Amino acid sequence: VFHGRITAGAGLSMLFYDAAAKARQVRCPLLVCISDRENLMNPAIAARVAHVAPRGFAIHYPTDHFEVYHPPFVERIVAQARAGQPLRVVADQVFAPTFAADLATASIALVRAGARGLFHVTNAGSCSWHDLAVAALALAGLDVPVERIPVAVLKLAARRPAYSVLDGSRYLELGLPPLRSWREALPDSLVPGAI
Repeated sequence: VFHGRITAGAGLSMLFYDAAAKARQVRCPLLVCISDRENLMNPAIAARVAHVAPRGFAIHYPTDHFEVYHPPFVERIVAQARAGQPLRVVADQVFAPTFAADLATASIALVRAGARGLFHVTNAGSCSWHDLAVAALALAGLDVPVERIPVAVLKLAARRPAYSVLDGSRYLELGLPPLRSWREALPDSLVPGAI
């Protein structure tokens, strides 16, 4: 079972890792895919890696970090609503939506505080995917119906927990500032012009 988590020490080492220094040693062709609207690191770092690698090549994408894998949920829902497509969204899974920039800020705060061990950090509050969709559509000024569906309807290969809100108390015990609520962060998760 993959738990999708790392220790604070591993996270710390990633913050200070100099990929460009290691890239000089790579002798095989090196393709570096760069998200120009990267929200987890400075895209110039990736461009430098491609530049210093002896056989490096960069491809730029006008996306953020995760868009290269799939369109972000909020943007996809707003686009589907604007296109007049029917909206059916899971209503029986609860989680804590988290804005990547807020998570990055909290991660830096953990490093500066000298934190060690495993920390769960999310924006405050929780909701279902349906709740998130309805909030995003309201923010975009779209009054469209959103059908509530159970996750079972999707027939996913892997079972997903009904409740996956992480306990962030260990982060807060350090006296670090809590992340804003997911509702406050929601406008920042929409691309410019989406609302």
